[in-house]
Amino acid sequence: MPVTPSAFGLSADEATELHLEIGFSECIAEIRSQTQPVFEIMHRLPDIDLRDIDLYFFAFCLTGHSGEAQISKLQMRGTHESLGYVFPMTFFRGEAAIDGVWPKRYARVAFHKLINLSNIANFAPEATLHGLRDKCIFPDELFPDDLSIVVAGLRNMEGVGIGIEQFKLMLLAQKITILDRYERDRNFCSLDKFSISVSLSTISPVIDEDIDVIFQLLRQSDADPSEVGRFLKLYQLIEYSIEKVYAWGIKALSEMDISSWRLKKKLSAITADRFRLSILAAHCLQPTVNQVAFDAVAVACRELLEDLGEELEGSRSWHHFLYNVRNIVVHDQIKLIRTPNDFLPTLNDALRDVCFELISSLTKPDFSTIWSLPEDEVAIKGTD
Repeated sequence: MPVTPSAFGLSADEATELHLEIGFSECIAEIRSQTQPVFEIMHRLPDIDLRDIDLYFFAFCLTGHSGEAQISKLQMRGTHESLGYVFPMTFFRGEAAIDGVWPKRYARVAFHKLINLSNIANFAPEATLHGLRDKCIFPDELFPDDLSIVVAGLRNMEGVGIGIEQFKLMLLAQKITILDRYERDRNFCSLDKFSISVSLSTISPVIDEDIDVIFQLLRQSDADPSEVGRFLKLYQLIEYSIEKVYAWGIKALSEMDISSWRLKKKLSAITADRFRLSILAAHCLQPTVNQVAFDAVAVACRELLEDLGEELEGSRSWHHFLYNVRNIVVHDQIKLIRTPNDFLPTLNDALRDVCFELISSLTKPDFSTIWSLPEDEVAIKGTD
């Protein structure tokens, strides 16, 4: 098994000379150098048959809940179809009972997927062969004990029609953050409270081609220590959504047989951000969308705008308030600085929920129907 140059702090030449490899036997993983044992990693998991580990997805993650017994089952929302589990790094000590055959099988797979030289290189930067020599340790003595790991069946995922990139985004929606490498200073959104069962929503096929980019954007927003920076990153997903609305609207117009005057009016409307936002709210979200998230954004925006002394006229929609906040953040940050308040963090939390509602509920509407509506009815539904 090839070793990454940074594993155990070794250079590439040192690693090659040592011929490091890992062998498994019962409850032990043995790290060997030229067939001589160096140290061991152990677990206290129940004895059960080991499945083919290549049939499972594995990743390090952050949840904010890393107690030994805090094991979560991952399942699809609505159907409750099982996908896998989230295990805290400390659970390998085995002091907390694992109930059921399948959690035990996933746990065995988790240990075998966890203990490899690449993972040690990427997630155990403090580990040295000298410091570990002749020891027998638990995984949380090698890897940071506030990490967790995700293990999911690839066939389970295939059965419900989701890929790995979709899965990572679905986990992020539930504040389970997949990591590609060790992060010393970790900023991430933690689960509000531990749950033994985590329900995952599917991702809209509309964003399939951009899933990885959207994951990176939302991950960066979670890690941004600045609330203004966080808002701007989250709002990019709103921009992304209304760009879809623009593309759909233009394509539909190109296929319609209408007068040049009507075409001019509709082109003028679809180029306006506020109009596209109203179309998004009225026509581009599935009926199952969680309206509570949008209501929370409206409340948080209104509170912020009122505190800043902005004039508010009557009952307005979430997107009307949000666009007003966007204009202040983009064009008048001095006003934000002059009026320090605690509303922007609350707004960002609510906006994060809205972003994940968008990526799960965004759908292409029938623009031929929308454009055939009278001008004053095009964006009425769901706007107030």
